[in-house]
Amino acid sequence: MLKKTNTCVALLLLIVILAAYGCAKQDQETYPQTSAENPVRVSVDQVKQWMDRGDRLVFLDSRKGASWTESETMLPGAIRVPPAEVEDHLSNIPRDRVIVVYCT
Repeated sequence: MLKKTNTCVALLLLIVILAAYGCAKQDQETYPQTSAENPVRVSVDQVKQWMDRGDRLVFLDSRKGASWTESETMLPGAIRVPPAEVEDHLSNIPRDRVIVVYCT
């Protein structure tokens, strides 16, 4: 139960980061507005549209240890931020881009 609670807290922190530093600075028509209470999922197609038009994005890979190390697929340039280590990585996350958090 404690692991699940820690994971939920970490994911909420990531959502808050997305809301505070990414979407909050962008035009409401361009990016969905999010908050810890109202996270927004975006599709791969939507992210691809942002990339195709040259939007500045940063990807956060939120996979845990074994899932990350055993994976053959890693997104080049993504910042790895395991849910239990969000606070340790806050200074590594650019604040001038839209933040896309993903896991597999």
